[in-house]
Amino acid sequence: MSTGTPGPAHGPGPAHGRVVLLALATPVGGRVKSYLAHLLDQGTEVELVTTAPEEWERFAASPGLRTHTLRDAEQRHPLPRLERALVHRLPRALLARARAAGTLAARTRAPLAGPVARGTALGERAHRRAAGAVHKKGFLPLYRQLRPWLLARVAQRTAGRIDFRTVDRVVAADTVSIALGARLARRHPSLVATTALDKNDKDGSPK
Repeated sequence: MSTGTPGPAHGPGPAHGRVVLLALATPVGGRVKSYLAHLLDQGTEVELVTTAPEEWERFAASPGLRTHTLRDAEQRHPLPRLERALVHRLPRALLARARAAGTLAARTRAPLAGPVARGTALGERAHRRAAGAVHKKGFLPLYRQLRPWLLARVAQRTAGRIDFRTVDRVVAADTVSIALGARLARRHPSLVATTALDKNDKDGSPK
């Protein structure tokens, strides 16, 4: 999905070049934002690929910037969806059924109404604690290791919206972005791919 203000129509390429800036890690560091500001100040057109478009709101009106967000595509990937289903949705659904059964038992004054209600409340408290622990200590450490490759995969549709024939270089601004940068470099061998945020060149190109 592309958001933000598009730059001028793509012809043979802008006078000061076109850069694809990959900034997938969050929070975004000040050095990366400073580099983007430098590119735009130099008249370079930038295709920014990010997972956190709100981090770049102050650049939204820049005429040389197009912002592509991978957030929705990442959330639709089966891995985080599976974690949400197993750790959150399924236990909540089971607890909701237990709560409904307890409510029905209370209305009919069934002997087990009290124990069912207490058991359900205890289960809900236990689930809140366990779900947080599983997410933070189990899922997140694994997901951090897999995320660069996952994002490189889900970025395929976004990459298709960028005309790489007029792109001068791809800059992977953080470690999360390197896998995607490497994939783009393999797909477009004529591109210069780098991790350097170098402001020495007129168009921000590293030397």
